[in-house]
Amino acid sequence: MAERGHQPHVIVRVATLDDDPGMRPTSHIWTAHDVPWLAHEDVEQWAEWKV
Repeated sequence: MAERGHQPHVIVRVATLDDDPGMRPTSHIWTAHDVPWLAHEDVEQWAEWKV
C-alpha cells in the first residue's frame, strides 16, 4: 500500500491481496512495461504517463 498525503487516494498493489476484492479495473496504466500474460482488454489503457 502507498499513501501520499497530498493525494486523495491510496494505492493498493493487487499482488498484495490474499483474496479477490470483488472489484474489476476501470483502466490499466503503464502498459508499455506489461508482461504478456497480464491483459485487461475491456478497459481503457495507457502505455505511459502523459503530462
